[in-house]
Amino acid sequence: MIEIDYQTKYDEVLDIKPSYGYNRELKPVNFDEVGLEIEVAVNYDRNSYSFIRKLLSKIKKLIGDNGYFVKDGTITAEYSFEIVLDPMNVEEISKIYENLMNIIEFSNGLIEISKEKNCGIHLNFNKNDITDINESHKKLTTYICENPKYFEENMYKQFKFIWNFDEYEEYQKTVSSKYVWANYIKKKVVEIRNIKVGMNTKDMATVISEILICLYCDK
Repeated sequence: MIEIDYQTKYDEVLDIKPSYGYNRELKPVNFDEVGLEIEVAVNYDRNSYSFIRKLLSKIKKLIGDNGYFVKDGTITAEYSFEIVLDPMNVEEISKIYENLMNIIEFSNGLIEISKEKNCGIHLNFNKNDITDINESHKKLTTYICENPKYFEENMYKQFKFIWNFDEYEEYQKTVSSKYVWANYIKKKVVEIRNIKVGMNTKDMATVISEILICLYCDK
């Protein structure tokens, strides 16, 4: 029997984009819109090749023009990819997230977003100015500290509960921005990592909404 090159075939289904150098034009982004990165693991089974392919096609159709797909080498699975959603409001994100979780549940374990596979969920921001970066950072840090049920421990992207923004910024420079749970550039938040995988849609919407309030409480 001919061996299937499922890596290439699945890449073609998802229209995988380059991890670096892919430019995407976005409409003006409002402060209450946020992007989402979702890392997905696929447990390849040769007998389920066509079924997995159909599920990936459903995920591709679900995302549509609202995002794109890249490869992620940190996930421990036979095949993996990352969904990068464009900035959207909480209601729009919730609809996509709920339908995605329904597809994953229907896959019966062939497709998963799990801590065991080293998957992660991260929030991307539009880099809008924050009026009071010190106050927003303190609110964000306090929120994460007081709500551990919504966040994962990650050996690669560590939480560091430094409430003073200037001290945190220095720490970020020391360890490299990709290893911290909240990444700032020029006093603008860029990404918040370590959102707990497997959350239901209601909890996901709650986390995103409350983080936006922490960052842009004055708006």
